[in-house]
Amino acid sequence: MEQASAALAEAPAEKIGLMGEMMVEAGKRFGHVKTATADGELLNALSERLLKLIAVKHPDEAPSWISIPASAYLDPAHFAREKAAIFDKMPMLACLSSDIADPGDYRRIQEFETPIIVTRTKKGEVKAFVNGCRHRGAALVYDDAGNSKGGFLCPYHGWAYTDEGELKGIACPEAFVGLDKKEHGLVQVPCEERHGLVFVSPRADAPLDLDSFLGPDLDRELALWEFDKVSGARSEPVVLKGNWKLVYDTFLESYHFAQAHKNNLATFYVPNVNTVDRFGLHQRIAVANRTLPDHVAAHAPEDRQLQDHLLIAYVLFPGIVLINSPQVLEVFRIFPQSVDTTIVQHSCYSKLPPEMNGTDGFFEMVWQSAHNIVMNEDFPFGVTTAHRALASGSIKELVFGTNELAIHNNYAVIEAAVG
Repeated sequence: MEQASAALAEAPAEKIGLMGEMMVEAGKRFGHVKTATADGELLNALSERLLKLIAVKHPDEAPSWISIPASAYLDPAHFAREKAAIFDKMPMLACLSSDIADPGDYRRIQEFETPIIVTRTKKGEVKAFVNGCRHRGAALVYDDAGNSKGGFLCPYHGWAYTDEGELKGIACPEAFVGLDKKEHGLVQVPCEERHGLVFVSPRADAPLDLDSFLGPDLDRELALWEFDKVSGARSEPVVLKGNWKLVYDTFLESYHFAQAHKNNLATFYVPNVNTVDRFGLHQRIAVANRTLPDHVAAHAPEDRQLQDHLLIAYVLFPGIVLINSPQVLEVFRIFPQSVDTTIVQHSCYSKLPPEMNGTDGFFEMVWQSAHNIVMNEDFPFGVTTAHRALASGSIKELVFGTNELAIHNNYAVIEAAVG
């Protein structure tokens, strides 16, 4: 395995990737590596559309520009309606299957009002529970991830539960004569594992119907990417002072590439050119690598490696972003905490065979590059400073151009949900 360049290895962690050097390094190291990809029909269709858009230098477009009033980002009552209609009801991505690969593995979710544990049982099934003992409500796990070794033990009074959530032991049982253990297991939360993704409801009483939530077309596409085969996860929470919609909008257009990402993403991807496709609540956004026109021109259709020349993102409402590049799956999970505070869980996963991830910390640098770009060039511009300007009362509305179609779609979905 080729070692990372000396200059890259010696770069300060907070600067890695900002000048696009990680993209160059990845290209040198991997070249074309066959990884999970969508079917050729989809890639060809997206490539043909992108080539036409590149020729006219604009993306799929809305019929006109729109404006959104500042109150949509600032009004606590409006946020309360959004929370009740959207975030208290709709499923969220808890983790990927690889995050809880082995029996007993668990992930703790703290960003909902309901504290949740998602775990893999000895039977290999994924289950979710309220992270609260049925005795007096104490949390059972306090780490973000771990292995339960086959069950959960309350650290407060020692009540014990199986990995299926059944109450199996009570300390000082003579004090609870007549209590039915079968009725006092952990409270289950609806969850489902599909296509390498683990979805969970935000509340124990919120039903989960993934067939309806995803729809058949998106369900079919997600299956193509083999997210269950990713590895090498790296994740970090980001607390942002800004409304959740500002965070979401960050991922819905390539218009900002030319300016915000002029030293990195814009040198590899065509700015302000992207396709937008809706799947009910959700969207797919595809961006072309600058190499796409030459690659298509130089190769017969059967010889093209189109996945190496496209960036395809699936944006699942209300807060899941899956960004597919040839070697990396980048995941953002958006959790509103209040009208002006949002937590983003940012994760990276390798799509390469495990033996290609190397032992020189290269994947860590890939993660650091992606994280640095979003932390330095996306969230400050699109979220924190924008929210402060709105909160000042000086800016009464935000405007979105015809070239920001996916943002238009998103606000239409929000309006339909909230009413």
